Amino acid sequence: MVNLAGKTHNKYGTKIFPQYNSSCIHLFKDILMEGRVTLSKIDLTQQAGTDLLALLTKITDDGIITKNEFLELFGFLKRNLAIGIPSISYLHDLMQDIASDGIVSKEEINLLFLAIATVLPIKERKVAKDARKEIEAQRKEIEKVNKLKAALLNKESKEKQKREKAEELAKADAERHEYESALINKFDFIAAGAQFYSGYREIDEESILYLEREPTNSHDKNAVLIKASSGTVVGYVPKYIAEDMAPSLDANCDQLCFVKKMLASNTPVVIATLFKTGRGKRFGAIATGSQPTIPVAVAVPSDNSPTVPPPTDNQSRSIISKMLGFWK
Repeated sequence: MVNLAGKTHNKYGTKIFPQYNSSCIHLFKDILMEGRVTLSKIDLTQQAGTDLLALLTKITDDGIITKNEFLELFGFLKRNLAIGIPSISYLHDLMQDIASDGIVSKEEINLLFLAIATVLPIKERKVAKDARKEIEAQRKEIEKVNKLKAALLNKESKEKQKREKAEELAKADAERHEYESALINKFDFIAAGAQFYSGYREIDEESILYLEREPTNSHDKNAVLIKASSGTVVGYVPKYIAEDMAPSLDANCDQLCFVKKMLASNTPVVIATLFKTGRGKRFGAIATGSQPTIPVAVAVPSDNSPTVPPPTDNQSRSIISKMLGFWK
């Protein structure tokens, strides 16, 4: 490599120490001429020389340069700059370069430590370098441990997420199995004869409905009425579906019935789910014969209170949302 004086590249054109700034280049020039900056016997005959040695020894004995130690050393060098000891001038200029941008990086602290080691006499220099090596070894070991900890935590986190996901899937599977084992049948249909009744005024999308058998109907022995929660008739279940529903309703099955949507003709599209007797409560259904009485504007309280407490509006919507999730 060519002489570094005034150079930043070697003879091959490669940049010298590309990861460091100009103060680093300045440092390495002087390191190559360390005999000119190391504290000499003559320097140590002066009070400033012995004070500098004591201060540098104190700073480097633990292998770490703290912020306070940096400021203490910089202050000392400024106060004694005029004395003319090369070591003081050298360290002062370097620290001034380091502090010029108001930020002292880890790399700059490493360079400062190397510069201090260069200034120290051989005996003290070895102690300082050994201390620094020990600190660096400890730092690397701590970094290694921290990386292992981070990797372990990351692995544990992923395993936890995997377990939670598996538990969620298992819970969903169990719930679906329970639903399917309790289910008799489910129906999706347009209410028949809705245009002849005023019940549409009391309902909207997701309103809870109630199915009631009408065995005395002269037109259809399987007739099933659709009622709003107030008891107002909304319409009928279509005949071809009522034929399948009637036996289960006659056996007092559990039922969950609600408005899927309202057509432009004020006719509701209904979803009705029938469960085995006593098995539908888990899914928000009520027993046939226990008509819900969710309050509406035109509803009038009666003495015939239902034996099963009706769900609130929010509960009804939550139940319906869940049922729609099962509707596949």
